[in-house]
Formats: sequence, structure tokens, C-alpha cells
Amino acid sequence: MDRLIAFDLIAPGAGWEAVRARVDRVTLGKDELTIRLHRGEISPAQLAEACLRLTGHQRLVEAGGKHPRLDLIIPGRPVFRGGRTWIASPDGSSLARTANSDPSLIAGLRKAHGLIADGAEQGLGQSYHRYMARLAFLAPDIQQAIVQGRQPAGFTLERLLKETMPLAWSEQRLQFGFNAAG
Repeated sequence: MDRLIAFDLIAPGAGWEAVRARVDRVTLGKDELTIRLHRGEISPAQLAEACLRLTGHQRLVEAGGKHPRLDLIIPGRPVFRGGRTWIASPDGSSLARTANSDPSLIAGLRKAHGLIADGAEQGLGQSYHRYMARLAFLAPDIQQAIVQGRQPAGFTLERLLKETMPLAWSEQRLQFGFNAAG
């Protein structure tokens, strides 16, 4: 819905009825998501404006005929993890535009840094504490992205604790789907 509003194809605040009236079909392919729209009353100016707002390899294809339509093609692939489904870009990063903080990830980081601070005085005797403390050794830019809610889709505390964490920050970025720090 947000993309249709961003492309000025439906009015802000119009609601799901407007989406249902505009969208004919959504096709989820292996490498792209296609949203087929009824052409309706979209003016050439609105269409030109929508084309200017496309990002990356997104395309807006106009098809004529008896029932004119628009196909909004968004590169991406479906990701199924933990009962959740979302669309990720071809490189695996989230297509979400807004930051979405994960409270469990932030709490895990907070606990890890607390354990490291306390462990300097008392040692990390319990295996659970050693297990959690490794989160404090994530690359600083990864930690910052977590706090700001910019982590890749599917990057959860559970996944982070299950996987072996590389020591090199560059390898962490690759393994967990973060863009390399500049």
C-alpha cells in the first residue's frame, strides 16, 4: 500500500478498498514481485510522476488493450523464515523503507554489554553468560544498525545466537546480510 501511495497511484489515507479497486493481481516470482494494476483514471502526468519515483531496478510497464493496465515490477525474492514471509532485495537485504527496532535484539545487546562489564570484575563463569556475551563483539556498525532498527529482515536474536559468529567484522557483515561499512 505504501508503494502505491508513494507512486501516487492511490490517494493517501484511501484505505484498503482503494487498494482492492486498483490492484488486479499480485504475482510473486522467483526474483520479482509484480503488482498488476487497473489503469483506471491515472493521468499521463501521474504516470510520469510515478516513473520518476521508481528506485533501483523497479519498473512500471504500461499495457494497452481492451483492459489497460500497469505492471509495477519490484525486484526481490520471497524469504520464508520462522513462520514469517517477506520480500527481500536480490542481495538478501530487506526492502522495508522504515526502521523497525527489534526489542529482543536490543535487549540482547544490552545484556551482552552488561555481562562484559560485570565479567571484567567477576569473570564469565556460566556458559549462558559466555554465550550471550559474544553479542558485544559484533561489528560496531552492526550494533548501531540494530539499535537504529536498520537490521536486515530475518535478522533475529535467535538466528544470531544459533549461528557461529565470525571474529572478523567484515565476515560478520557478509554472514548476517549487512552492507559493508564504507
